[in-house]
Amino acid sequence: MPAISAFLFCFIPVVLGLGAALGVHLKVLMPRFGTGNVDLNRMIEVGHRLDTPLSDKPSLVFIGDSVTVEGIDSTIVAKNSPAGWRVFNFGINGCDRAELDVIVPKVVKSQPKAICIVLRPLSIAMPPDVEVDGAYAYNIGGFPQAWPSNWIASDTPGVPPEIVARLQSSNLKAQAHFRTSFQQMINNKLRAKFRAGIKASRSDDFDAPFNMTASISGDTLDKHINTLAKEIREGIKGGTELHERDLARLIALVGDAKITPVFISAPIHPRLRDEFVPTAKRLTALATEWAAKYHGIYADASLLLDDSGFADGQHLNEKGRAALSAFVGSKLPSP
Repeated sequence: MPAISAFLFCFIPVVLGLGAALGVHLKVLMPRFGTGNVDLNRMIEVGHRLDTPLSDKPSLVFIGDSVTVEGIDSTIVAKNSPAGWRVFNFGINGCDRAELDVIVPKVVKSQPKAICIVLRPLSIAMPPDVEVDGAYAYNIGGFPQAWPSNWIASDTPGVPPEIVARLQSSNLKAQAHFRTSFQQMINNKLRAKFRAGIKASRSDDFDAPFNMTASISGDTLDKHINTLAKEIREGIKGGTELHERDLARLIALVGDAKITPVFISAPIHPRLRDEFVPTAKRLTALATEWAAKYHGIYADASLLLDDSGFADGQHLNEKGRAALSAFVGSKLPSP
């Protein structure tokens, strides 16, 4: 008995302390700071926004990665389109095709009038795996709950079984994963403060969520161009057929829901056109085919800009963003 009493004396306070810490995290820190990271918080905010009616007007939503985040200003799109559209930029940094697999069913479930996907050659290349933090953030955003039956297969590129397990784990486990959110928030704020050319952005900004305010040049730009060229070579060396089928599956989900798909080929930096154009041409052929099949729209902006419209090798600066957004708006039909 003395041994049991001693054990309980030591064990019970530990359990109570852990329970109290978890309660503070779930009830105080998570509601206020989220994950502590703006990009991860945006995954959650997009999910929560999709849970409510988008607008009393016909809505157009943009989905995609940082090229969409930096390249689309929803207010400029709406200004240059026929009257009546309500435009949302739901782009998420890092949201390549594997993450589109995660989010598209919930976007479709929200029933916008049109969904615009900003395509680039990497859209039909091998995507990186969804990261662990991202999987838990999408979990909290409620994206997996919208998946059709057997939506993610064991061989779906970029979404291996261990990531699927995290995406579909309990909401409590997902929130507990971000138990260092307060520390992460402080670290991210300090990093942002000392980074030149980056502005603070809100995770729930669905109009103009861009945060790059400066353009790179010289050796820094050269290195970025070389990295992007290598990325596309590595991404397509195994062929693009599997990735074309996966992207077609996403498009079919949109089209079968009677949502108008809008495809825009993203601007390609002049110094990358020789490297990117062969894959871009294949993507143009596919997008043209999908637009015809699902009564959608395809517009090619790959040659829209010269190098003065780019902040780096792929992201647009203020000039490029305004030009691309106006271009897209001009291609939209009356809602």
